[in-house]
Amino acid sequence: MPPPVLLIHGCNGSWRDWESQSGINSWVVGTPNSQINGTTPGGARWELLEADPSAHPVRAAVFLLDYSSALTPIDDLSHAVAAAVRETKRLASENMVVLIGHSMGGLLARAYVQNLAGIGQYQNDVAALYTLASPNNGARIVGFIGSLAASLLCPQSWGLNPMSGVLNTLNQRSLPPNMHCATITGVACRSRWGGFHDGILFADDTLLRATPANGFVASFVDDLQHTIPGNPFCSRHPGVIPASVSPIEQLYDSQFP
Repeated sequence: MPPPVLLIHGCNGSWRDWESQSGINSWVVGTPNSQINGTTPGGARWELLEADPSAHPVRAAVFLLDYSSALTPIDDLSHAVAAAVRETKRLASENMVVLIGHSMGGLLARAYVQNLAGIGQYQNDVAALYTLASPNNGARIVGFIGSLAASLLCPQSWGLNPMSGVLNTLNQRSLPPNMHCATITGVACRSRWGGFHDGILFADDTLLRATPANGFVASFVDDLQHTIPGNPFCSRHPGVIPASVSPIEQLYDSQFP
């Protein structure tokens, strides 16, 4: 049986974001079942839900971490990821999980596997890490409008600034060996001064620094936008062709046949 999947949504979002996320929305159909909830050391509430196994195409259990009311920083929220991974393994009766993080959710997944909250947090239990439109090198838009202004939209925006201590720490640390890694980047939009982007993040913002030992894969997806279609900041570039198969599904099926 392939390892179970844990989906981690982005900043100022909720598990419902996955219902409209291009390429993976078929994984979350209907209302998932709440399994357990908890609180981080900083007081952030989190909840673990399980998608209806009869309604998605994945050959393993799919779980969702929701932290929609959280106001605490990324290092504190990494404790929620650690707890969700532990409970996902228990509920699925498996020893490993696959983490898929959208936007800041990718940084939360990295914060766990790279021990941002302290050495020993990571339990060598992640088989693969896929970041989907995640600001692995920071979100330049935070620098443009300022962290204080960005915090009105995302409470954790201080950690998304390219010059933040969080990103500096993560990008200086190696990823765990023998863990598949992939970054999926949206290039559905164009800007005369910044190149291709997904409506929020430029392509260079998302590239994950990884070593060959991680079996690293980078995918550029023409029809992926950071938010649902209709983003006012997205001016479509010509020749956009929707992907027939989600790169995440391709990765998962090829790495865990």
